[in-house]
Amino acid sequence: TQLQCDQASNCEVGQASGDCYNMGEVPAWEAAEAVSSIFDVGSTVTSFGCTNTEAGNNVLEGTTTKYICDRDNLLEEPTGLMITPSHLRSSTAVGMRVYAHNNCPDCDPVSYLFEGRADSGSNWVQISQGDLPWKEATTFPRNSVLGRDISSSYTSGDSSLEFTEVSFYIHDYNVCGTPPTQEDYRGTSSHTNNGHTCQSWSSQSPHSHTRTNDLYPDTGLGNHNYCRNPDGEPEGTWCYTTDPETRWEYCDVPSCEDDPVTLEEYSEYKITWTATRRPTEVVWQVAEIEVPGFLSEEPQFEKLLYTGDYVASVIHGSTDIYILGGYSSGTTELALNGNTQKFYMYRDAVTDVPGMRISPSHGHSSVVTSLRIYTANNNADADPVKYRIEGRGIMAGANIKTRHSDKCLVLDSYSNVYRISLARNCASDDSNQLFYINELGEVRVKSLAGYCMDPRYGLSAHYQANYMVPCNSDIYGQDSHEAKWHQFTYDSSTEQFESVFYPGYCVEYSQKSGWLSLDTCNNKNDQKFYTDGSFESRSSEGWALIEEGNLPWISKFDRNPLGVGIESTYESGDTDKYYTETKFYANTTPYHEYKISFLEMRDPDSLSLQFAEIELPGLLVNPGEV
Repeated sequence: TQLQCDQASNCEVGQASGDCYNMGEVPAWEAAEAVSSIFDVGSTVTSFGCTNTEAGNNVLEGTTTKYICDRDNLLEEPTGLMITPSHLRSSTAVGMRVYAHNNCPDCDPVSYLFEGRADSGSNWVQISQGDLPWKEATTFPRNSVLGRDISSSYTSGDSSLEFTEVSFYIHDYNVCGTPPTQEDYRGTSSHTNNGHTCQSWSSQSPHSHTRTNDLYPDTGLGNHNYCRNPDGEPEGTWCYTTDPETRWEYCDVPSCEDDPVTLEEYSEYKITWTATRRPTEVVWQVAEIEVPGFLSEEPQFEKLLYTGDYVASVIHGSTDIYILGGYSSGTTELALNGNTQKFYMYRDAVTDVPGMRISPSHGHSSVVTSLRIYTANNNADADPVKYRIEGRGIMAGANIKTRHSDKCLVLDSYSNVYRISLARNCASDDSNQLFYINELGEVRVKSLAGYCMDPRYGLSAHYQANYMVPCNSDIYGQDSHEAKWHQFTYDSSTEQFESVFYPGYCVEYSQKSGWLSLDTCNNKNDQKFYTDGSFESRSSEGWALIEEGNLPWISKFDRNPLGVGIESTYESGDTDKYYTETKFYANTTPYHEYKISFLEMRDPDSLSLQFAEIELPGLLVNPGEV
């Protein structure tokens, strides 16, 4: 036993299999990361030859929730699943477990073809093919409770549930037997451990016995004297001996070793069901599929060419958060406030894509290396399960001067109100003085990502200044009517900014208020602005895709209490909380602000989205490097 092996001075236990080895003889593969399934919850699952009729990724979610695939009008086509794990690690599959669903035994897959490939451009390679053991069953126990969590390991499935399991190892049972009982041995060894010759199983001399082929069919007995184990003796094969003084002894038959080194590594997999229990059944269904195996070493992050601080979240504490594709009646800062107080939002229709744009208040550019989301306290159906994260940089900007005084424009703030005045001294390294106009005609400033100059306030006798406000192109879309409120054209010959929304009105420095405002276009120096560089070409960058995919969610029953502080680091989330994490190994680009879209919730028809906290671990780049 494992306990005996631990206590023996000359033995040690294999980390993966739990098998006992002589000291110093543990094979290298025992130290590899063994998992109950190489498929994680975030895996991309694509059915073929059938239509999945259940919402969500039920086939790999770690519960007995049923996965159904309808083959109506497709009975002549191959059917099954293509699976790409989201952990981005190559893996070795050593077997497959299929858990029974709650009804319809005729819908059980009973034969399979399991294939793998290195990447999407490679050919599929057969790993294993055959029948699942339950094909010959005469009774069909079911997992009657839907949604029950499955507790399994590399070495064993969940014994409290009904499942069938097949190994992908190929052994020659004429040479060895599967330990510990070796009941599958079919070789010709005919001597015991102590050298006695075996008695023929068909003979009753010198020892009479009941281990005959008639009483123990299909166990390898017959008119021969080869070592067998028809009755499941615990230590392996045995035989009756020809020595009248020795009735029976164990044989010295080699054990078949399951060595993962004999199996290949792949990154993508394909399961084809070649038969269901009833061949004409139009659907196949399972509760869960597990493929125990080994994961290769975790990919390494690309080397970054920047210096700075690695932090638990580059957006922590940000106040500039803008809801996209919906609305929230709560406080948006709850999404980033460092505890499990719930953030929630709603969308008007299932076709809307909810999300948020985040402009970190620290002003640094950053390189994001992963995404973490902590579960809310309830309503698992509103958990996001698919995501897209994009980043946007910011151009260097330029000092913009007025012909009125040759002084530079500068962003001025008071109580979170942002206006533009004139600086006492021009400074090319002051981000509050670096302005640019992008391809939409929006006037932006480097120090305040996501804000645009809004001329409507400049026409007001009350406000008397063009305020910098969140850009409508980000909130309503670039083609929206509201986006035009913030758009200008710049004429280098007249050096004027004319409003697109208010034709005939130009940006003006108001000597009365000391701010930029808006007035009827004229030829006065108060409306003339210039730069030593090319102001028109200094446009902001568009949104760039960082990553898109499925979140490797944990069980829907794992909820966090409200209002508890989160203690996380760059290396790890808070291990006392429930969270999911996906890593961006290839991202090396620094961005100034981020847009996160939640492409699907656990219930695709949910109109609400919620979570406790979102973190973007990454590098805060030192000022001046970007």
